[in-house]
Amino acid sequence: MENRPSFLGLVKTNWLWAGLGVLLGTITLLGLIVLGYFTRQAHAVKSSATPILVLIAAPTAYTAVPPPTEIIAPSYTPTPTFPPAVDGSLSQGRLVEVFGTEGDGLRLRENTGLDSKIVSLAVESEVFELQDGPVEKDGYEWWFLVNPYNLEKTGWAVSTYLRAID
Repeated sequence: MENRPSFLGLVKTNWLWAGLGVLLGTITLLGLIVLGYFTRQAHAVKSSATPILVLIAAPTAYTAVPPPTEIIAPSYTPTPTFPPAVDGSLSQGRLVEVFGTEGDGLRLRENTGLDSKIVSLAVESEVFELQDGPVEKDGYEWWFLVNPYNLEKTGWAVSTYLRAID
């Protein structure tokens, strides 16, 4: 006859192991909770984001017209009227936008000429006011640009990538 453990002995052994497993798991869980409580940060560090680029819509020659206070059905078909077309010529005091750089931007320089130091980069559709110029140098027509929204962004640029907007 073989020595086999009794049924009651097996049940007691299995319950003993299960109980030890539950006890060990509970102790581990409580230890992790206590550890997390003492090692957590009191307040999360919040950093404020600083915008790198702010795009401002360029002013246009069109102005908004308020709606009429009383609607009267016209007995004729009205013809829309548009403001006069902009001639597109560049002159001092005009607003211009950077265009045609295909996303490369327009280099603003300290002085006229291709060998002059680059002081800033104007992005596509950025608006500037023509303050001085034109000056012919290195085969280009140069204008001194001032950003009306950021007076620190100024410099000389070639007229090839400028378009009058007012």
